[in-house]
Formats: sequence, C-alpha cells, structure tokens
Amino acid sequence: MKIEIKHKITSKVIIEGEAESLMAFLEDNGDADLRGTDLRDADLIGANLRRTDLTDANLTGADLRGANLTDADLRGANLTDAYLTGATIKITQTQSLLQAIRVIIKK
Repeated sequence: MKIEIKHKITSKVIIEGEAESLMAFLEDNGDADLRGTDLRDADLIGANLRRTDLTDANLTGADLRGANLTDADLRGANLTDAYLTGATIKITQTQSLLQAIRVIIKK
C-alpha cells in the first residue's frame, strides 16, 4: 500500500524544515509516493526509500549514502551527481539505476 506524503511537500519541492520531517517519515515507513518531487541536494543519508515511488524525481546531487533503495521505482529519476556509496538496491534495479545516473546502455 502506497502512502501519500505530498501534503508535507510544498509544490513538490522540499523546503528547509520539511526535509527533517520527510526523513522521520521515511525512517518509520518507506513505501512513499515521491513521484516528480524535487529532491536536489537533499540529505538522505541512510534514508529508508524501500518501495518508494521516485518516478521522475529530481535527486541531482542528493546524498543517498547508505540509503535503502530496495524495490524503489527509479524510472525517469535523475540521480546525476548523487552520492550512492553504500546504498542498497536489488540486482533487478540495476538498469533503472544506471539510467538514473545517466549511463547510456547500448544493446
């Protein structure tokens, strides 16, 4: 079951003070709907983003070190210059992650 938390986000942009409540929410729940959310340069170290819908989210420069991205939907997400050291994904998410960091995949 997806949990809608866009009401905590002003115009789908994390503003100062909201990032902390977002992290607290994710720590307890994961499985959030963050489609299209602007998370540029967000501090998401160790965040529980398991099963979170990050479709078309902007995570440019976000700090995702140690984050749990297991089963997160990364289709169309932008992870350019994001910090991903120690982040957890499933092998089945590899292609989506590579596309999110703008790696060109040739067949």
